[in-house]
Amino acid sequence: MKTRYVVWYLLLVALPTAIVGSLASRWARHEDTRLRRLAGVALEEQAVIMAGHLDLLAREIADGLLDALTRPADDEADALRRLRAEHPLVRNVFLWTPAPELIVPDSRWADDEERAFVVRYDALFSGRRQWPVAPDELPVATPTSPALAANVMRQEAQRQTAQRRGRSAPVSRASDHAGWLPWFWERDLHLLGWARSPADGRIRGAEMEFMALLARFQSLFQRENDVRIAFALSDHNGDILMRERAYDELVARNAMTVAVPVSALLPQWQVRAAALPAGGGIPFAPGSVLLIAILLIAILAGGALLAGQGYRHQRDATRKTTFVSNVSHELRTPLTTIRMYAEMLREGRVRDGAKRNDYLDTIVSESRRLTRLIGNVLDFGRLEQRKRTYRAERFDAAALLRDLAAGHEDRLREAGMRLRLELPDEPVEILCDRDALEQAALNLLDNAAKYAETGGEAHIALARGDDDVRIAVSDRGPGVPRDHVRRIFRSFHRADDSLSARVPGTGLGLSIARRLMRAQGGDVLYRPRHGGGATFEIRIPAK
Repeated sequence: MKTRYVVWYLLLVALPTAIVGSLASRWARHEDTRLRRLAGVALEEQAVIMAGHLDLLAREIADGLLDALTRPADDEADALRRLRAEHPLVRNVFLWTPAPELIVPDSRWADDEERAFVVRYDALFSGRRQWPVAPDELPVATPTSPALAANVMRQEAQRQTAQRRGRSAPVSRASDHAGWLPWFWERDLHLLGWARSPADGRIRGAEMEFMALLARFQSLFQRENDVRIAFALSDHNGDILMRERAYDELVARNAMTVAVPVSALLPQWQVRAAALPAGGGIPFAPGSVLLIAILLIAILAGGALLAGQGYRHQRDATRKTTFVSNVSHELRTPLTTIRMYAEMLREGRVRDGAKRNDYLDTIVSESRRLTRLIGNVLDFGRLEQRKRTYRAERFDAAALLRDLAAGHEDRLREAGMRLRLELPDEPVEILCDRDALEQAALNLLDNAAKYAETGGEAHIALARGDDDVRIAVSDRGPGVPRDHVRRIFRSFHRADDSLSARVPGTGLGLSIARRLMRAQGGDVLYRPRHGGGATFEIRIPAK
């Protein structure tokens, strides 16, 4: 029966739950992928905005430097030298003629920095490499996403607006051709500004001081209010030149990262952005899978609980049916005996006086057995309905046990058992319901007579503890099997529930005894008896 219910439970609850969990998990992974893609696009757009700010600032600085470079001067060489000395963004200056000849710097008076500058751009100064014809030849970064394409368009619009407003004078002048040339030399990037005179082709220019340019960029990396997204600037070698304070922390927490090019002025330089996904850094899929798992566990647990409840109800119904059958059997046996002996006595079949007395004793004994059985059934019904009333009174527990032993000594003797008492001589007064204690002790004694008759002994001991009074009913029978110890106080529990069991009973005696004593603030406990057998101990609070 239990196996069938398990199969139905798996079919009706576990299987649909597993299917729903699988579909939900796939949906969660798909949704996580979609959200990550959207988050990546959003993060890339933020990086593009930062790159746009850097590009605009770099072009403003470059246009301003070209403006200073192309101002008319009577002595171009002297003006260039003053520009190098006074302008913080100028590292080196030059004046070149198509001869080709380098007028500035003069090799006769050049310092170490100027000589290194000449070597660095020797391909241009010697004529091995052609100068750009116009600034439009400056390479443009290829957009890799819609966001980057929009940034390029936005940068171009900003540049054209600046030209219309006169902010880029060299480019707007029809008489001048000027621009900036990115130049790689020994793993370093340099920026060379140039301006060609249309009249004679002479080119004057300046090399930008990169440290001053980076110092201007630093102001864009000082945000403090947003710790969920942070930016960094890396050069063409992949080295981080500057970063916001939270960038390293976000990278260490495996945040999402993107990189976008900065500007055509700074080829291969990138703005890097790192950000945690929404929700405190917990990815959507693991969080969703966790919630789904909790839901599935709740469904399975609820189904298991319902299945367990159904199984327990079925077990209780089976036990109650067995209980009714056992009670009927228990009632039929003494009633049959009483009826048979009573009919024989009424019809006068028994002539012998001694035998007549034996029949009468049997009738009395079976009547008492019926009384105990019916009393247990009635007590169980009242306990189940919580209608059992108690009347506490103070009495001598030792005297109650002596009277109980005297009334049942003959029955135990007939069962082949000797009753031994171990009671103190002085009274042991307790405050308790007398009938409840007597019923509990009688049930324990009856239990010993049923299951321990082969031991030949029943022992009742009374002792006063520090906080309670203890009544122990012991026997020398087979004891309680280990796998039944935790269940012996359950209602209807018996080691053998069949009608053909060797020991008759209903499985209520121990359960009723414990419930009666717990209602008095006490308890009934079991422990194996030293040397073999069982001991059931009643504990009553000493008041």
